[in-house]
Amino acid sequence: AQTPQAEINKHVWEPFITSFNNHQADAFMAVHSKDVVRSARDGKTVWNWDEYKKSQTEGDQLDLNAKRKRTLTLRFTERIASNDLAVEVGVYKTSYLLADGKTMD
Repeated sequence: AQTPQAEINKHVWEPFITSFNNHQADAFMAVHSKDVVRSARDGKTVWNWDEYKKSQTEGDQLDLNAKRKRTLTLRFTERIASNDLAVEVGVYKTSYLLADGKTMD
């Protein structure tokens, strides 16, 4: 039997990262609850699921059109999980490989 964190990695974080990196908004949003609230803290905005999906879809299309590749990295500072509840705290970093070969973090 896998640990709760291994199950979360397999069913949440692996598809989350893969779909984000591959610009697959539908698969990315499928990992989220329809009750999600996304706060783009730097932009001082709060989105519901529909607004989040719209933003993700538009961002994916912009990256694809610009031939930008992206890599999402997650770092957890705390992970607590039982069989049916979990709390995870951490940070993420998105790195870009631009069409001209330059990188951007």
